[in-house]
Amino acid sequence: MLSRLSALRSPRVALFLLSAMLSIEVAFAEDRHEHAFVAGFERLVREAKNDSALADAGELLLGELGCVACHLPNDEVVGRVEEKRGPRLRDTAYRVREGWLRRYLSDPHAAKPGTTMPKLARSKEDVEALVHFLATKTWKDRLAEPVGESERKPDAARGRELFHRVGCVACHAPDPSYEPVADAVDVEREAIETKSAPLVALGEKYAAGSLARFLTEPLITRPHGRMADFELSSEEAADIAVFLRGIERVEESSLAKTLRVYPALAKRGAALYHELGCSACHHNEDAPPAKVLARSPKLAALGTSLESGCLSREGVANSPHYTLSTKQVDALRAAIRRIASGQVSSLSAAERADRTLARFNCYACHARGAHEGVDPGRRLYFRAVDEVDMGDEGRFPPTLTEIGRKLKPAWFEGVLDGRNELRPYLWTRMPRFDFHDTAKVVADFREADRKSSDKPYEVIGRNRYGRALVGMDGVRCIQCHDLAGRKSLGIRALDLASTAERLDPLWYREFLLDPASKRPGSRMPAMWPGGDSLFPKILGGDTSKQLDATYIYLMESEHTRLPVGMEKKDEYELRPEDRAIVLRTFMKDAGARAIAVGLPGGVNGAFDAGSGRLALLWRGRFLDAEGTWDDRFAPFEEPLSKDVLELPSGPAIRVGDGSKAASKYRGYRLDEGGAPIFHWETRGLVVEERFGVSPRGEGWIRRRLDVRDVRPPGEIDASRSISFLAARGAKVVVVSPERGEAEKTKSGDLRVPLRFEKGVARVEVDLSW
Repeated sequence: MLSRLSALRSPRVALFLLSAMLSIEVAFAEDRHEHAFVAGFERLVREAKNDSALADAGELLLGELGCVACHLPNDEVVGRVEEKRGPRLRDTAYRVREGWLRRYLSDPHAAKPGTTMPKLARSKEDVEALVHFLATKTWKDRLAEPVGESERKPDAARGRELFHRVGCVACHAPDPSYEPVADAVDVEREAIETKSAPLVALGEKYAAGSLARFLTEPLITRPHGRMADFELSSEEAADIAVFLRGIERVEESSLAKTLRVYPALAKRGAALYHELGCSACHHNEDAPPAKVLARSPKLAALGTSLESGCLSREGVANSPHYTLSTKQVDALRAAIRRIASGQVSSLSAAERADRTLARFNCYACHARGAHEGVDPGRRLYFRAVDEVDMGDEGRFPPTLTEIGRKLKPAWFEGVLDGRNELRPYLWTRMPRFDFHDTAKVVADFREADRKSSDKPYEVIGRNRYGRALVGMDGVRCIQCHDLAGRKSLGIRALDLASTAERLDPLWYREFLLDPASKRPGSRMPAMWPGGDSLFPKILGGDTSKQLDATYIYLMESEHTRLPVGMEKKDEYELRPEDRAIVLRTFMKDAGARAIAVGLPGGVNGAFDAGSGRLALLWRGRFLDAEGTWDDRFAPFEEPLSKDVLELPSGPAIRVGDGSKAASKYRGYRLDEGGAPIFHWETRGLVVEERFGVSPRGEGWIRRRLDVRDVRPPGEIDASRSISFLAARGAKVVVVSPERGEAEKTKSGDLRVPLRFEKGVARVEVDLSW
């Protein structure tokens, strides 16, 4: 490093780069580990009180160190040990530097203290051959490319701030000189008890920009890794990368650009890759070689040979050599002896759930049961956005105690997949891991947390009473909580619109009755203290019915009236701007089964589902939904416009000779813009009808019918016609079929012939009034 700096022409630049590197080394001094680092093991072994608990920690290591990649577990052990595979190597040549790769393959732990990669190479010649082989694995992944250019230059100060805010310091060592808040200089910092995941010599390892690319999508390279995806933007990743590397530029580029590959060496490296057993762990593209598995005894057969092989202190030829602590070796031996003795059984759902949380180090952020969550020495770095006054709830991720009872399965899976986030007040982000089978993980928690007294619970309630309770005339939920994207009246706690989608109704009831029992220290008050209602005039003061009513209201909150205190004047005028709006309602001249449709561009209509006909068309403003959403006994809705065309009552059209026949409504489907296409039938015809803005110009509306004759082919009359009933004051122009083929009847109706092509006849008319 010093020799490279001395080669620089500018002593000032050299001094700057050296000081930057040294500052990073000091900042992350805790990353220097004397043995392989496995976060989950550190927690389990610290809590181990007996030999069985020590063996449990050892089983975790068997998976995290990749032992089961070579030493296959017996059938009864498969469910107890989850294999962690090594990273994908397909883009190695584009990601890492030549010099670092040689050092790492020569002695992994010396190059990266704390690594779980064992030493395999036996000589410098082996290392060189492997380097040349890995340089040929140039399947150029998008992850290998540097983060794209941005108008904003990467900034280490911004990266430092992000590193300490988004959640990185839950696992990695914080910078001791970083002040998370303005007055933190005088704050007494507690010692960090849990060891930190290593971050060593990143500037020496990664090519320019590739660290930033890795940070944006770490699971592409390490699908089995424990580095989570924090959904960083490319700019955020570039800022953090500059901070972590300590330097903005280095002259050496990636392996693919600096190494001249010798085919003979690469061929020898390929053979070594399989001979040394590399592909047993890195078998994303290469199947583990049979000879490696053949020479590796099963776990159950290792009970008498625990002083040699991989667990040997000095290392044995042809065996991987790990850098392990005494506790790690003791735990591995305890686990292997227990497996060899046959004294193993299937894990319970609770044990499987605990193992999952330990493997992925979820306890670094979340509490569950006896596990307290965030390390006391790291609590200072967990802050609330804008320092909202929510106490610990506004700083720390939620507890996972009873999470299996709390969350509905679909929502829980979305949380694990990184799709569901709803705590805008936390700086810390919920990262995404690759659990490989989220449904199985969720099922484990559901089974682990279920109580014997739990019974299926059906929620029955009325929206209107729930609205009264949620608003400022009731328990005032909106004083602290957002609702359907609307800001709360005070602090911005999580949005309640997702409540019914997110929370199991039984857990929801229990929480509202006693919030502190579910989340100790919660500032959420008991709204029904002692189970008694404070609102005797709502549902007769019945607590159970009131709780159900709030759940029902929150279930419908995105499609109903806002609670008292949150709504504003003219809040319920529906304005179709980007997409169509469809509202089922009671409507004057369209009946009690009206389907009102508002389209962008000021074209609106109402379909009467009772008689199967388009009943109204109007231009301008659409509808005010207050009456529909507030009280089903309100007067029928009317258009917010006087520019209305009332279409004739009775059947939608007349068929053939003009005799009347009822239309039967069959439902509707939505097009890409959200506008409905109505389906109805009459006298052997199936009709799909829609309307919209006409290309003819302002004031014109186009009505389109696609007609299919569903009678047997021999009975179809190709010359059939339909007649549109005359609408008073309307101008009608036939667009399709060709002009001149339509005729007016004595009653003023417009008769149009049906010309079937491939079983469909299209009729289009433009209307204006």
